Amino acid sequence: MNSISLNVDELETILAIINELNPANQHRLGAGQAEISVDYSSGIGSVVTVTIPMSCGNYHGKFTTTITDENSW
Repeated sequence: MNSISLNVDELETILAIINELNPANQHRLGAGQAEISVDYSSGIGSVVTVTIPMSCGNYHGKFTTTITDENSW
């Protein structure tokens, strides 16, 4: 089993994205869920991305964004 370490800012960002795009109180597929991925290949640090299932009108898909602040590297 793999484990990752997230700081408070990353956790708050993930929750803010979930609450904005697909909050848990919605009756939609995947409501309140997020898929978190970590890429260690940069050699400098880990890059955390979050993917949220979402709907926009009759369109369904996933929204993916990087939440790691790479500016501090």
